[in-house]
Amino acid sequence: MNLNPNPVLLLALSIVTISSGAEIYARKMEIVRIGGMQATVLRESVAISDRGTVICSRNAQLSPSRDWAVLWDSVRIKTSEVYVQADSVEYDFSQRRSMLYARPGRLITVYGESVEIRAPALEYSFVAGMIQAPAGLELRGRSGEFVVNGQRGCYFLKSRQGIVDSEPTLKIIPEQGTEVEITATKMDYNDVEGQFRATGNVRVRSGAGELVCDSAVFHPSGDSGVAWGSPKVKDSSGVAEGDTVVFYLKDRSLRQVAFHGRAKGQYRTNSGETVLVNGSQLSMELADGKIDVIEVANLISGQLIRHGAAERIGD
Repeated sequence: MNLNPNPVLLLALSIVTISSGAEIYARKMEIVRIGGMQATVLRESVAISDRGTVICSRNAQLSPSRDWAVLWDSVRIKTSEVYVQADSVEYDFSQRRSMLYARPGRLITVYGESVEIRAPALEYSFVAGMIQAPAGLELRGRSGEFVVNGQRGCYFLKSRQGIVDSEPTLKIIPEQGTEVEITATKMDYNDVEGQFRATGNVRVRSGAGELVCDSAVFHPSGDSGVAWGSPKVKDSSGVAEGDTVVFYLKDRSLRQVAFHGRAKGQYRTNSGETVLVNGSQLSMELADGKIDVIEVANLISGQLIRHGAAERIGD
């Protein structure tokens, strides 16, 4: 910022009123010349009050027309919905829209009722109640039960819903055991219901196990989820698939999956034999992502393959 070192006016404990009705408070105010025009620079304990939004910082500068302001050094924003920490912000008084920035290596932090939003840069529309991250988005549960990372996304403060539509990765952090990691093309989060919906090339990983499907809905703090669209579970010793699958979590760790409708599985026993089963329902218990127990309801057919010789085990 290139400011003339010779201010034309210096005031202490100043109040500036903007045409939109917003008021700016500061301990010191300077009128300086920038590029042949006069601009207002405010220093020490700067605060903007604008229709329920309060923005505080150490320093600020008003544009010559006073329709926008730049604030920097320890920026804090307080609304009825969130509390925000940033290094600098550009604020448009007429649109009530802001661009927030963090210094290199730092992140902006938005504290909501039950989530935290972090990114190196954010756009915040106070009228729409929407926060957008153009890159490097992180959405984290305040109680630490989950964290979502993505390259781009937004969050609607009034409805408490978020969308991550570029390289989303969700991690459900267990109280103990192995964490669950979910990747997809797009991920929607409903904070009110505590629900995530993943769509497009969904992969749920837990230890050595993996669930792949087209779509999935699950509750990080709950105990179950549903997947559909060619769902399949596999690990190093077996694979199972069906029309839909319900998966269960214990202490936020993947412990059991149940396939419904045209369920079939294939797995190797400890002795090296291969078992093929088909039924209306197939349940699997997992330990650290590995298939531990398989149960089949209404067995339609089955085979036990012993070193090239097949034996039927059911009708």
